[in-house]
Amino acid sequence: MSDELPGDDATIAVVAHRLLNSVAVAAGAVQTLAESDGVLTVVQRADIADAALRHLDHLTAVLRDLVLGVPSTADAAALELTAP
Repeated sequence: MSDELPGDDATIAVVAHRLLNSVAVAAGAVQTLAESDGVLTVVQRADIADAALRHLDHLTAVLRDLVLGVPSTADAAALELTAP
């Protein structure tokens, strides 16, 4: 007998996809900042850093919920991340 509920795999796949998206955004932002010394304005650098921080905050919140066993909150957070 399986302890998994129907749909668990699909839910995990959606959450994992959203987390990977946030990792990609944060990594891309850090790489851009590292490779663009003297090219970007202060405002552009701040915008890129804000995007990275926003996605890292999202990652932290979802992973904290998963560790605490609150997958419904994690699912909702993963599906609701939008750029302002």
